Amino acid sequence: MKASKQKLVSDTKNRGLSKPWVPIYDVGDDAHIVPQFAHSLGMMKGHPLRYPQVLKGSKIWRRTSLTKTFISVIPYQGKDKDGKDMLKSFVYKPRGNSKLAYGKTRFPIIPVINGYTEKGDKVRIIAILTDGENFAHNYKTYFAPEINEIVKKKDLNFDGIEIVRSPDKEDIDTQLKLFGDVISLIGDNEEIYACITYGTKPTPILESMALRYAYQLKKNVSIGCIVYGRYTFKDESDNNGIYDTTALFHMESVVNRLAELKISNPEIAIKAMLEDDKNDQ
Repeated sequence: MKASKQKLVSDTKNRGLSKPWVPIYDVGDDAHIVPQFAHSLGMMKGHPLRYPQVLKGSKIWRRTSLTKTFISVIPYQGKDKDGKDMLKSFVYKPRGNSKLAYGKTRFPIIPVINGYTEKGDKVRIIAILTDGENFAHNYKTYFAPEINEIVKKKDLNFDGIEIVRSPDKEDIDTQLKLFGDVISLIGDNEEIYACITYGTKPTPILESMALRYAYQLKKNVSIGCIVYGRYTFKDESDNNGIYDTTALFHMESVVNRLAELKISNPEIAIKAMLEDDKNDQ
């Protein structure tokens, strides 16, 4: 399967859909694919699709009037032996997604907000805040001010940060409660963005579960962009930067769809898709 990356069109005349629906991607010869698979294919090809969307003719259309919800975890980093804060501000080099280019920040979700919002957008910011002095300090001293700054800079419609509190525990009951608290805040008609940089080992798994739940069970919910920010002081291999990992989320949809269709030799299909994607880069 090979999706044609034709020039995007902005008009809606005579296409059966009108504003606020706009065409964003032409799947060309693959228009016969079920919509969910076509969407996932588009994401795997590196095209920043937005949702909710429908397949009309050979084009994928999206609805533009969505609340944009950004989810981030407040980090633990405390003070070093000299009493200085260890949570430093860096320039995260965008890897594979130029929309994530930004200046110095302590939180990779900031470049996401900067790159994926426009003046007047309605946004929600959900912060997962673990109990403890370090978390509270980083939230109050750094996170809230950076959020307020980017909101003011972009002139966004924003009602304040929504906090999900969680005890500093790793047991399954704590994790499941946090999962429930996060999904209870996600409403219908939202486009979700998330940062999986900070938190303990279960945290990105929990975030992915919450996104999957909202995407599949809420009404008109989309996944906009999921990022991971990497920064080490000794970056000898030049791997530091902010990575768009959204394709991994949609790869799960591809795998599930292959299973539903009972595709023979699914490994071959996936390898062919990945090889095709490599050739397009």
